Amino acid sequence: MNFWQKVQNLPITTKKTILWLVVIIIGISLMGWFAKNASQKLKGLEEEEFLKELNLPIFKEKLEKIPKIEMSKLEISENENYRE
Repeated sequence: MNFWQKVQNLPITTKKTILWLVVIIIGISLMGWFAKNASQKLKGLEEEEFLKELNLPIFKEKLEKIPKIEMSKLEISENENYRE
């Protein structure tokens, strides 16, 4: 109980500093834990199985179905004056 009384008697700026340090330490440790778990899950994940489980349409097939836009090519002669 002596520790909490000492903390209660500190100035408000010191209390806020201690609070933010604790929040930052907890945040960094949670981010590290998340990164570790995410990397383990990604290592065990095979790409083909993942795509089959998602059941996403294959974009190559959709791109082939989209009508192609043909554009005419412009030929510019070298003798034309260009404005800079």
